[in-house]
Amino acid sequence: MTRPPYKAGRGQETVWKALHQISHSPFSKEIERAHLPGKFSSPNYVMYDGRADPIGHISHYRQSMAFHLGTVWKVLHQISHSPFSKEIERAHLPGKFSSPNYVMYDGRADPIRHISHYRQSMALHLGNDALMCRVFLSSLGPMSFRWFNRLQHSSIHSWDELVEAFVSRFITNCRKPKEFDSLLLMRMKDSESLKSYCSRYWEVYNEVDGCTEEIAIKTFKLGLDPKSEPRHNLSRRPAKSMRDLMSQIEQFVRVEDDRTRTTALSTQGQPLKKPASME
Repeated sequence: MTRPPYKAGRGQETVWKALHQISHSPFSKEIERAHLPGKFSSPNYVMYDGRADPIGHISHYRQSMAFHLGTVWKVLHQISHSPFSKEIERAHLPGKFSSPNYVMYDGRADPIRHISHYRQSMALHLGNDALMCRVFLSSLGPMSFRWFNRLQHSSIHSWDELVEAFVSRFITNCRKPKEFDSLLLMRMKDSESLKSYCSRYWEVYNEVDGCTEEIAIKTFKLGLDPKSEPRHNLSRRPAKSMRDLMSQIEQFVRVEDDRTRTTALSTQGQPLKKPASME
């Protein structure tokens, strides 16, 4: 008599699937059978496509899983020889800390500006050196992360030391502030709109260090067309502050925009709307 094929019940199917997974998995039985945290939520991380730097990928993954490092990862970490000191690596991080959103550093941007943005995003944790250091790695792109991995073992003992090393390496990318002469050379071009001149002027002004309001007002006026109405108005009623200057200029910009719209309508042959006559 032929024995019918074995059919597992519902509960047994789960057992067999688990045994099958363990028997074929590259992981050990201890890893496969380990209980994962009940409230664990998978972090956001970059998928490995098989072509990127594997060491950089592992480093980024470790950072995203910083609060869940197990025994295996601790062993791998000891082998990797972290540039951080033992005190930073062994420090207990806040249990409810959630990583903020920040811009990734690509190795070409201004390092001082990147540090400034990072400090703003971590404003509530500026006093925690270990946290500032370890989370900072998550803001590094592949190029800058390779730089970090090449640092001497246990050479970083504080957040200030990390900032100094980072800025020193990428200092050639720093944007140099423009000289005061840049404002003196500003001139309104022929047929240039007042709005366009304002945009160019304030862009240069924001890149000049130590420029007072008095100097800004004078250089802005000097750059205007000597025959223009805004220049004459500023001569008759000099601006007392930057706010006063902007208020005066905005009035002329509105008039200029209105003239531009009127000219455009007349060029297109569209009659201007007149108010309805009262009967």
